[in-house]
Amino acid sequence: MANKGISLSEIERKEAELEQVIQEYYRYDMASLKAEINNILSVETEKLERDRRAKAQEIEDKFN
Repeated sequence: MANKGISLSEIERKEAELEQVIQEYYRYDMASLKAEINNILSVETEKLERDRRAKAQEIEDKFN
């Protein structure tokens, strides 16, 4: 293979840069996923809480 003027140290530096970018993306992606999961959990918890309050009110109304 012909040498195209790229040294081993340049390749190693580019590999290190690529690894850094991949790690940053992974951290960002996980933070984004965590935020999305927390949002869904919050929405679903609120739905359950509304249903619970409605059922409790329904039971209370039946006893009154």
